[in-house]
Amino acid sequence: KNLRPHLISSIVLLQAWSFSSSARMPSPITFLKRSLSRGKMEAASAAADPASPQAPRPPAANPSFTESVAKAEQTLIPAMERVQLATDPSGTLPVCPFAISHLKKEDVYDSKGVCPFHRKIHDARPTPQMSMDENVPIALSGRTHQTSERAAKLLKDIGGGDRIRELCTRFYALAFEDKVLDTFMFMDDGAAAHGQRLGDWIVQKMGGEGEPWTASGRLGMRQPSHHEAWTNSKRHPRLRGRHFELDDCRVWMRLMFWSARQVGLDQHRPFFKWYVRFISHFIAVYERQAPAYAAVEAEWSADQRNIDKYVADGRIMLDILDTPPEFYLPRAGQPAQRRA
Repeated sequence: KNLRPHLISSIVLLQAWSFSSSARMPSPITFLKRSLSRGKMEAASAAADPASPQAPRPPAANPSFTESVAKAEQTLIPAMERVQLATDPSGTLPVCPFAISHLKKEDVYDSKGVCPFHRKIHDARPTPQMSMDENVPIALSGRTHQTSERAAKLLKDIGGGDRIRELCTRFYALAFEDKVLDTFMFMDDGAAAHGQRLGDWIVQKMGGEGEPWTASGRLGMRQPSHHEAWTNSKRHPRLRGRHFELDDCRVWMRLMFWSARQVGLDQHRPFFKWYVRFISHFIAVYERQAPAYAAVEAEWSADQRNIDKYVADGRIMLDILDTPPEFYLPRAGQPAQRRA
């Protein structure tokens, strides 16, 4: 009961702050944390005055109070942080800087500020170690991918799993702006959260840093998630339900390898060559013709003219689409989608 007014005020503030064009109000997350602290202090003060008819039992002796505070601190605050990330239309809310597509890696690395999503400083590694040769093979048992010591060493060589998460965060920042890929996006928790999930999966496949994908509780969720993407209501009715097709895969690969360039991982030649092979292997799960295009699409972003034309065309790759472009444009009467 002591906490309820503070929690309601915090949620109202979050909603107002999320939809405010100026977002000048204090952070609702900070407001909630202060409210929880104030609620504890008020309860403790009331408990210290036995003459007060409103005095509750001391918090330590009140399991429901203790549980409410713990639940708010452990679940409500993280949930509000996810909502805060998802309702960021302008980059004014605290998101990973790699989730802001127009920020160059140099600006991110030079800032030396702690990333509010990853809770760390994204440090530059201007000169990759490249202590390995350039031909790290994909480890397979039959046709099944396996972790390997060489892939794990490669992960360490580029600076560890956070380098992969930076890459994947930047990929989703670009994907949310792409007219084709955005129609598959059904979860609105932001590029950094998407990047964390995909990054954890790739890191686990490489080996050497445990099993972050499994530990996240998402083991076995890849196929159900892709089904949600295929049937997403954001897709045109004539496309809804279709699986990933060749043009979808080619767009996906172009943005993925462009993201690797944007975070500087193309400079680590052994990794970049391995990564092209890695993506080529797994993209075949969704479209058997796609692997033949991996090497070509890896070079697409090396030519700035390709990127300039893509942006000028409204972030739609007209040169490879098999589907009419109007299928990816907003339809009359269709409400605008909120972007993560």
